[in-house]
Amino acid sequence: MNSKKFIKKAAIAVGSALTLTLGIAFAVNAMEKKVDKQPTTTKEETLYTFEYTGPDFSQASIEDESNWTYTTNTDMCSGSDERPCKLQVSASYVNNPSTSPTLKTTANISADYNSTSDSHYVDGIADPLGNFSNREK
Repeated sequence: MNSKKFIKKAAIAVGSALTLTLGIAFAVNAMEKKVDKQPTTTKEETLYTFEYTGPDFSQASIEDESNWTYTTNTDMCSGSDERPCKLQVSASYVNNPSTSPTLKTTANISADYNSTSDSHYVDGIADPLGNFSNREK
């Protein structure tokens, strides 16, 4: 009967030691400094280019997404902030990106007034990955 008690105590001791060892290993692992890995992307975000084709240079016309027409010419304009020219947005701001791209209203184009040229120009869009360019009058 003594041998049964001894085996039972030995089993409890081994189980306790194993549990304690695993607990310490998990605790040490959790406390180790983990290095944040930056996601690597092999493909850049595709930007869609739109050119301003509105009837005038009023704030309302510039901020109306339907006055911007998709173009395959990705060259941006250079010039001062006098008139809108082009903007580029990622696919999440484009309706029908694979067939006939149009700007979604979520592009939230904002225009500002240039008193020198008496005209409005683009001064912001919602897409943090996008960009825009204006041109001289």
